[in-house]
Amino acid sequence: MKSGKLAIITAMVLLSVSCNRKQEKKVPEDTPSSGSIRIAADESFRPLVEEEVKTFMALYPEATILVDFLPESEVSRKLLDDSSRLVILPRKMNESETSYFEEKKIPVQQIRMGTDALAFISNPENPDSTLTYQQVVDILSGKILKWSELDRNNPDDSIIVVFDQRKSSTLSFLQQQILKEVPVTPRAFALDSVRAVKQYVEQQKRAIGVVDVSWISDRSAEGTQQFLNGIHVMAISHPDSSEQDVFYQPTRYNMLYGKYPFRRDLYLILNEGRLGLGTGFANFVMNEQGQMIVHHFGLVAAKQPVRVIELKNEF
Repeated sequence: MKSGKLAIITAMVLLSVSCNRKQEKKVPEDTPSSGSIRIAADESFRPLVEEEVKTFMALYPEATILVDFLPESEVSRKLLDDSSRLVILPRKMNESETSYFEEKKIPVQQIRMGTDALAFISNPENPDSTLTYQQVVDILSGKILKWSELDRNNPDDSIIVVFDQRKSSTLSFLQQQILKEVPVTPRAFALDSVRAVKQYVEQQKRAIGVVDVSWISDRSAEGTQQFLNGIHVMAISHPDSSEQDVFYQPTRYNMLYGKYPFRRDLYLILNEGRLGLGTGFANFVMNEQGQMIVHHFGLVAAKQPVRVIELKNEF
């Protein structure tokens, strides 16, 4: 009799534990303002994303956002294998990525957080501080190989082009959007980081480095000032043949009005499917404070900050 009662009690306990476990599984581990989440972002945007995350976690102390800064292709892979519910990329999903989520019937939000640009940096001792759009294309494609081909007064040295990483979005954008799949010059090679590109240009007078504008635009920040020391940001003409004698640096104004040619949009891609921490962070980036950070880093914010000016009849 006792063994029968013990069996019943044991069964009830096991049933209770099982129910509790099922209930625990139903409880989300994070909310829009608390918990922990791991996201992925293109390495090119490290300064901007780090500032957004730092500010968000300061406002919401119970939230922890861990960021994997990776080349574009690896960020995309993390989105597809569901190891990151939120990724930050300088493009929308491509056709194969879109088809993948459509087949699985997983809703995905693609939110444009701003427009940025690629900057071309050179050594301050390099006599060429301006390039036409076509010259940039010809250098990238290998049609122009030497500085003397730009100006006969220049030395007969080879032009070396350096990128941050072999699989970076910087190289991918230029290859697909500018060169239209034409191979990049054999005089180009990739290093392991944006800072390595900067250091190489500092040491090599005939090199051109390609970096994201967010690394050079926050001129009030100590890190940006250190980055700008020892390099020069080149000005580029517009593709329109009527403006070949006018050159533009990658400033926010020139990006906003389409004067600087090497622009691209930056996206938050979210496949969370519920109101979790990824959604909370995405909402923060798109609200006034998050967009001000985008603006502060020299990008064109998707939601432009509004200045209210009071006009008085009497002076």
